[in-house]
Amino acid sequence: MKLVYIMGMSLLLTSCGDVVDSLDQSEVPDYTKEWLREQHGQVLTFRNSAGQVRTITVARKEQILQGQSKAGSFETEIITLHYRNGPDSLLNLTLEAISNSITVTHLGSRCGVINTSNSPGRTSFNSYEVPRLGNPIVAQDTMIGGRTYRYLGRMGVPTAAHLTDTLTNAYFSRAEGLVAFTTKRAGLWHRQ
Repeated sequence: MKLVYIMGMSLLLTSCGDVVDSLDQSEVPDYTKEWLREQHGQVLTFRNSAGQVRTITVARKEQILQGQSKAGSFETEIITLHYRNGPDSLLNLTLEAISNSITVTHLGSRCGVINTSNSPGRTSFNSYEVPRLGNPIVAQDTMIGGRTYRYLGRMGVPTAAHLTDTLTNAYFSRAEGLVAFTTKRAGLWHRQ
């Protein structure tokens, strides 16, 4: 009877796909890595409708954390991307991936979570902004800045005081990473 139960549970868990992946915290799956395409030192250029240009530098860090728990030793892969633009650090976004979840923060405040999926149409963007709290947006093909992106999602950004402008949204594509952002004064900034 125990053997039948164990085999049944194994079959159930292996058929759950993304659920099983979310239970295995040891590595970041390839379908999550697809959302984190930028490389360390890469410079991204963004332009708004007024012709203003902002350049953003990417810092990428990949690490394996080791630890101990009551169940024994464990390893967890973490990938972190920092988007920085100087000198005013308007963008200042950080993405941290663990397993099939990417946490997005701005100036140390949590913006939300991107829950990735092996099925591209099931990846969801869960912003912590009000009134959208609890209403995730599923990544889908979307046109922004005159260009269509496959599986694009929007992450709302909590309001933070800034000298020159206020970041309001960040747009991520599964194929290209950060592709656009919006600010209160200058509007849409589209990646060149």
